[in-house]
Amino acid sequence: MMDRKKLIIIALGGLYIVISFVLQSVFIAAVSISIQKRLEWFLLFMVSAYVYLFVSCFALNRGVGFMVPFLLLSVLFNFGQHFVVVFHEEFFDTQNLYFINLIPPDIILRSSFFIIRCLSILMIGYAITTKIELGIYERIPILENKPLIRAENKWFDRIGWSLFIVSVIPAFYRVFFDLSLNQSIGYLERRSVEIGIYKSTGGFIAITDIIAPFFFPALYMLMIGSRKKWQLWLLYGIVAFYTIIMVQTGTRYKLFIFAMALYLIRYIWHVRLRRRTVAMILVCVFLALFLLPVISDFRNTVGMTGSDYLKAAMNIDFANMLYRGLWESGITFIAIANVIKNCPSVIPYSWGSSVIASILATLPSFLRGHYLDVTEFRIGALFSPLYFDVAVGHGSSFIAEAYYNFGPFSSLVILLYGILLGFAENAMRKAKLYRNKAMFFVIVLLLGELTYGVRSDLYHILRTVVYYGVVPIVLVKGLTNLDTNKL
Repeated sequence: MMDRKKLIIIALGGLYIVISFVLQSVFIAAVSISIQKRLEWFLLFMVSAYVYLFVSCFALNRGVGFMVPFLLLSVLFNFGQHFVVVFHEEFFDTQNLYFINLIPPDIILRSSFFIIRCLSILMIGYAITTKIELGIYERIPILENKPLIRAENKWFDRIGWSLFIVSVIPAFYRVFFDLSLNQSIGYLERRSVEIGIYKSTGGFIAITDIIAPFFFPALYMLMIGSRKKWQLWLLYGIVAFYTIIMVQTGTRYKLFIFAMALYLIRYIWHVRLRRRTVAMILVCVFLALFLLPVISDFRNTVGMTGSDYLKAAMNIDFANMLYRGLWESGITFIAIANVIKNCPSVIPYSWGSSVIASILATLPSFLRGHYLDVTEFRIGALFSPLYFDVAVGHGSSFIAEAYYNFGPFSSLVILLYGILLGFAENAMRKAKLYRNKAMFFVIVLLLGELTYGVRSDLYHILRTVVYYGVVPIVLVKGLTNLDTNKL
């Protein structure tokens, strides 16, 4: 029989879904009231919905696991621009792409309430599968002295170091190569021509396409296997140095993936999350809002040097920086609203083609056939031209992708997504309790990639997990079996 706590969470989720439909109808019908005022009222409902979501997470996890920071990011990415509309609408006087002027009010409201329904359904699926008895910080006797576990941990550490040694130079070579391109032609131009440049350049830069992506998975393995503080802090330093260079290339989305993975390794695997640490993490999230527009300002300026970055930073208008951060993060809402507005009237539902493509993407390129061109399934590439008239994109999200793929049946997909997150958190907690390094690594890699589902397509995730997570662990398991068979 299902736990009473879970039943309450599921019932409340259903209640929020019903209320969202009712309020959506009322708000859309209130055409005599400005859209700004209606969004003010919507924010009150949104805040209450997030209170339900966060309280449910704490009730299910008895701590802060993956879902709380995931939901925190969803606030910024889905509703960042809503906050700007309500609290500082004058900011949009400086923006040419004001969504209230470009998206009809009924679509804005439909999309806003649709997001709340999707998150409520996500929580229902998450509650169904989350095992409350597997609390985040429970412990069992450590079994590391058993021969099989000891052998597996030995090979886990060796494979981690091997991948790190092989990938560290290609990873830094690639990021410095991207930085040099940025400084010579700018970020947007680099993104439009980089694939052709990599192919035409050939040689070592072509090899980095294969080897460099193992760099961060290797770091995750080393962090999980590390028992000494100085080793951990050395690895954190390497991550920090790489991140500083990567940010100068204009790449931002990887920051969220890395941050989530490092957070799970640090505060689930190694140490308990304290209240002081939670406050520090919230401060970091707040500072990240300032960082988003700073990167945008700098990444398209050709020839920027370190001193130029410093001088430009001193001249930043910090008074509006928070609102700019909310505006930039909130562009994800535009992706969802744009899909709801134009699908299927302009672009038909894909009926799962991007899901099939994500499975086929795990195959070598010569076996993929017409699924070789990933832009065919990217919501940003398909829908952005219907909103922007400049060479930028609005990205995507798991909500936009679900609607584009399945339309009226997208709620079922979101439910399955929540169920997957529940299973993944269960597996992560079980791996932590049993100190199963291999399982914890694969789940951390998966959840880290899923984090950016609040801002991007999920097309690449399965390929990333299979190639850079499952393959190393299969190698670990195989070598462990060979090792133990000798005993």
